[in-house]
Amino acid sequence: MDLLINQPKFQAFDASGAPLAGGKVYTYIAGTTMAKTTYKDRTLTTANTNPVELDSRGEAVIYCKGLLKIVLKDSVDVLIWTEDNIRPTDETRFSDDDGDTKIEVEKTPDEDTIRFTAAKVLQALMDITGMKLKSGTSINEFSTDATMEDNSDNAVPTEKAVATFVGTSFPGLCNRAKFSYKDTNEIYLNSAVYHHQGTTEQLVYWDSQLLFQFGSAGSNSDSDNLSAGDWFYVYLDDSAIVTAGTNVITASELLAVTEEPVWNAAKHGRYGSAAAGNATENDRCIFAVRTDGSSQVLEFFHDDNLVTYADWVTDLLNVDIDDTWTDVNLTMPSFACAALVTFYANSLSTTTNPLYYRTNGQTGTVGHVVASVQNATHKNAVNTCAVKTDSSQSIEVKYAASDASVVSIYTDGWYFPTGM
Repeated sequence: MDLLINQPKFQAFDASGAPLAGGKVYTYIAGTTMAKTTYKDRTLTTANTNPVELDSRGEAVIYCKGLLKIVLKDSVDVLIWTEDNIRPTDETRFSDDDGDTKIEVEKTPDEDTIRFTAAKVLQALMDITGMKLKSGTSINEFSTDATMEDNSDNAVPTEKAVATFVGTSFPGLCNRAKFSYKDTNEIYLNSAVYHHQGTTEQLVYWDSQLLFQFGSAGSNSDSDNLSAGDWFYVYLDDSAIVTAGTNVITASELLAVTEEPVWNAAKHGRYGSAAAGNATENDRCIFAVRTDGSSQVLEFFHDDNLVTYADWVTDLLNVDIDDTWTDVNLTMPSFACAALVTFYANSLSTTTNPLYYRTNGQTGTVGHVVASVQNATHKNAVNTCAVKTDSSQSIEVKYAASDASVVSIYTDGWYFPTGM
């Protein structure tokens, strides 16, 4: 049931007893720092900002469901008070049509038990929630589960329990978006969910396809303008999320800059590191695009963990590398360490002359054969395969013999790292 925090409006006062005009009401899931959405109407269709800003009388209409934590601050963000485990009203009541059967839940935040004394009331709740009784059983009692450890058929986890379970059991959780190329400065992002540890730790999401436009004149004015031959990293823009006051993301809450993300072990993800105005330590990186020599986004295709270019990118062209390990930088974002690569070997040897690759920095290893020319008659060999790079996105290659044989290397695409 959705109820007002106060009846008929929420109202707050300053230390002198005057209405807290311009005050800010921050709302969180009870017992956590994860933002909780509240609403302006009983039907829960219009979300409030978070924080909710109080009017000149220190008032606001705030509807919500379940227990919550409130942090009240004045107009310049000075803390007034914090209260946790608040229930919207003194008690929640359901009754049947003639009013003789009621279910009451007390205000205290303990393990409440709801007892059903009328089959019609139980059936009504089942119709609303979609719950079903197990075949052959008769359930007349449900209880709340604050820890998600009850393991009972009759226990329903509280919102706080679910939030805590997600935050502690799946840190860094992401249901990655499917990214699609639209044109030279726009991409699509299908629905996604990310555990974002920014100013507020919360699950952020979008349910419909987003269209994001790059550049300062695009979806987010803080984005960098596209430049030639560069990587542009797409972030969840924490400051924009805070301003929006909701965990439902639009294109405006995404940011694209050249700032490379860094791995943040405490946040279980890749976040920015620069000062405000670029990607900060509160902005989570979710994708990257590459531009060509005309400052246009290279066309790409994304499926599962692999992002492939519409046309391969040349990293090495007809170079005589002989039999000494030679470094080759692949065209892939800074957070990736695996790529799809095509090796084109052109051997002038009269005998078999394999081409080898290994991850940059390895020693005492023969590496992997990626192409092999058998003799001078069949002197060309082409092979496409996945390779592992080091953190600088480099590999090493060499021929088995030293002669005039040359090699060309092309990056076809790159793989998302685990958890991104």
